[in-house]
Amino acid sequence: MLLEWDLSVTPNPKYDPGKKWGSITVANVGRRPVFVTKVALMMPKGPEPRFMLIMDSMPGRRLSEGDQPQVSMVSQDDMRKVARYWNRIRAVAYDSAGKEYRSNPVAERPSWAS
Repeated sequence: MLLEWDLSVTPNPKYDPGKKWGSITVANVGRRPVFVTKVALMMPKGPEPRFMLIMDSMPGRRLSEGDQPQVSMVSQDDMRKVARYWNRIRAVAYDSAGKEYRSNPVAERPSWAS
C-alpha cells in the first residue's frame, strides 16, 4: 500500500485540476487472490472520526497476482482539521477475511499540514 499527498491531476470531469489530491494505491504482491472490501484513511488515536472511508473503493475489488493496482483518490479539502497528525495518518485496506493492510507513513509534510 502506498499513501501519497499533494498530487496534481489532468483535467477531467471527476477531479478538479485546480486543487491537490491524495492517492491510495493497493496492490497484491502475493500469489493468492485477495478481495479488497474497503479502503480508508486511519487517524491516530484521538481525533474523530478515527476512520475516513474512501467511497470510490466501495463495493470492493478482487486483486490477483499481477493485476493492475486499485487506486483511490482522496480530496485534501478536509485534511486541515487533522494537520497536526499528518505524520501518523495511514491508508488502510481490509480484505474479505478481515485482514488489515496499512501503508507506511508519508515522509514529507503535505501542504495541508503547514
